[in-house]
Amino acid sequence: MNTNEFAQILLTWIKSFLSWIGIPRDRLNELDEIIFLILIVAIAFAVGAVFHYLSVRFTRKVLKYKNISFLRSLIEYNALRKMSAVIPPLIISALLPFAFDYRSTWFTVSEKSLGFISLSLCCFRSMPC
Repeated sequence: MNTNEFAQILLTWIKSFLSWIGIPRDRLNELDEIIFLILIVAIAFAVGAVFHYLSVRFTRKVLKYKNISFLRSLIEYNALRKMSAVIPPLIISALLPFAFDYRSTWFTVSEKSLGFISLSLCCFRSMPC
């Protein structure tokens, strides 16, 4: 199964869910894009949280057996949290074309705001607090 088939199956599931809730058929095309975007954002933040949890857990396990100053400083200065904050915007930007048509207004707004968020994360999260 390639990514287009997966996106189509997910879109079909969203449309059937919306019609099951009782949303009129003429509003389905508007709402399915928004719900698809919400689903993408939720998946992206879940992956980011799992990555952060696993990286901190792995680093602490290594530090339990070996005292590596580099790893200790990663934990001490919350560098792993700052690095994992970049993951959700990257995942969202990768999955955004599946949610919207390139000519869609939602795609343009989402892409521009995502670029701003990514830029601000890279610039301001790397500064010491």
